[in-house]
Amino acid sequence: MQSTPSNRRLICGYLFASLLIASTSAWAQGPPSGNAPVEPGFGSTGVVIITVYGENKKLLDRQALVKLTNKETGKASYQTTDRTSSAAISNLSVGAYDMEVSAVGYLTYTQNLKLLSDHATFQSNITIKKDPSAVELNPVNGKDLPAAVRTDLSRAINDLKSGKLRDAQKKLSQAEKLAPSNAEVEFLEGYLFYQDKNFERALTHLENAARLDPRNVQAFILLGRLHIQSGDDAAAIRSLESASAIDPQAWVPYQLLADLYYKRNNYEKASEEAQLAIQKGQSAASSAQIVLANSLTNLGREQEAIASLKQFLQDHPSTPSKAAINDLIAQIQQYGANPPKTHKTVPTDSQAALDALPFQPWGPPGIDESKPEVAAGITCPLNEVIEQSGVQVKQFVDDLSQFNATEALIHEDLNELGVPVHKFNLQFNYVASIAETDPGLFKVTEFRAERTGETDFPKNIETRGLPAAALIFHPDMRDNFDMACEGLGQWNGKATWLVYFRQRADKPRRVRDYVVNGQPYAISLKGRAWISADTFHIVRMETELLEPIPDIHLQMEHEIVEYSPVFFSKTKTELWLPKTADIYFDLNRHRYHREHSFDPFRLFTVETDEKRKEPKVASDQPAPIPARPNP
Repeated sequence: MQSTPSNRRLICGYLFASLLIASTSAWAQGPPSGNAPVEPGFGSTGVVIITVYGENKKLLDRQALVKLTNKETGKASYQTTDRTSSAAISNLSVGAYDMEVSAVGYLTYTQNLKLLSDHATFQSNITIKKDPSAVELNPVNGKDLPAAVRTDLSRAINDLKSGKLRDAQKKLSQAEKLAPSNAEVEFLEGYLFYQDKNFERALTHLENAARLDPRNVQAFILLGRLHIQSGDDAAAIRSLESASAIDPQAWVPYQLLADLYYKRNNYEKASEEAQLAIQKGQSAASSAQIVLANSLTNLGREQEAIASLKQFLQDHPSTPSKAAINDLIAQIQQYGANPPKTHKTVPTDSQAALDALPFQPWGPPGIDESKPEVAAGITCPLNEVIEQSGVQVKQFVDDLSQFNATEALIHEDLNELGVPVHKFNLQFNYVASIAETDPGLFKVTEFRAERTGETDFPKNIETRGLPAAALIFHPDMRDNFDMACEGLGQWNGKATWLVYFRQRADKPRRVRDYVVNGQPYAISLKGRAWISADTFHIVRMETELLEPIPDIHLQMEHEIVEYSPVFFSKTKTELWLPKTADIYFDLNRHRYHREHSFDPFRLFTVETDEKRKEPKVASDQPAPIPARPNP
């Protein structure tokens, strides 16, 4: 990390190479990068072709993941659906397979199938059902709204599905001006503020939505969750009972009610509500089964509790809660008629909500505060995801010499509420190179042309190598972090694995530091990566501090990076490069926001140690690629 000649400037130090991920993948290393046309029965391999529909008899409006597991070998093959909602998996041997089809907001579909010969082709259209616990983000009464409002709502819903809360808020505010007192607009605003942890504003909008549309079951369910969050159990019970009266087939209200009654030690009522949740939700209501067993145990009905757990496992052998249920069975059997009061339970949605950390209203929701929605009932292949994403990062570091881009920087000074009070715009010709000098040690050289002196960056705070997060997945770096796969999510309509990571206390902190007056201060990070389910490219990352750094008055830092592919026609190379990088930080009792964007890109082939002010000739430049579709 280079230091600045001025002792008055602070450098937010990063390794720029972490932004960049090579796009090289082979089927031998993981799922193919796309759904190439497959001729049924071609060659000497079996083929499975799946087309996925929603309950409306139309092609699914989002990407789904198809997983095939050979029952004999245990080998799993994955493929995501294309724009026609179809997925084709080839190179399959004769045998029996378990098939799972998953998508965010839908219940996982399972089916057994057999390939009887090397030339067999299995082709099927399947319909997957919505997850009753997922909030439906399609306008209920959109056809009755003015065209401009429908447009704003449609775009806001796309932003909400992709987690772009700030963009969604702007569009919903426009819709509210054109259609005040509209139930659907109020509900979507309530959902937005709930996701953003602004519970006071969420309550106002959700109460309005429920008043304007007394049949909006989702508004009552979300109100119930909100009251659980605030600790108002009585109000939560009223809202959830209203929801179950509106739609007796919805299992989520029964499950949340079971949680509430169990917390209040009303085990009879808890067991009744849990049984209703299981009856209505089947395998999706696995956590209700835990509440039921705990309630029966506390009522002295241990054998009945054990029988219900075993029956649930028999009916739903692939439930994600299988390990936890077996653990609970063992505990109940061990302690007999006197299980300890603190016996192990599985946290439910309401318990998780109560454990949520306080939010910071001026910046994005914290990594641990707002977990993105994931597909129900899908097991994440953590080792494969980490291994294959590491292959992409390592390939980039091995191949890249140098590149440049036009960098646009927007800097904002924020007040206590996060409202900009001063704004600066800058632009640079940016050059960067990277090399791994020793295992786990990366040398980054970078240069910004056209501006010099101490005032290049506002507030004398210079961001270099923004940011370093993706190198966390490099094979020589990843052992410094604990990692866990949270499930199958999505970003911009594409299926992605969500991987949570956290710096290990016993490992070196090599990703990021702050340099003040020439003194580096290494920081520890935690974060989340969105990794493409079909290509294993990192498409989005968020990181934040594990703890503040009092020595330099750094209280908070939250960074968000989005990537997109750039194809270089001369070398026939595709690199995933950063399009935008947002950083929010609280430093020296001041709050700041910076947005970096990079475009266009040029790729160079020079030695990384060479020093010069600006490359004169580009050896390659990107060919046009289709614009990324809106989510």
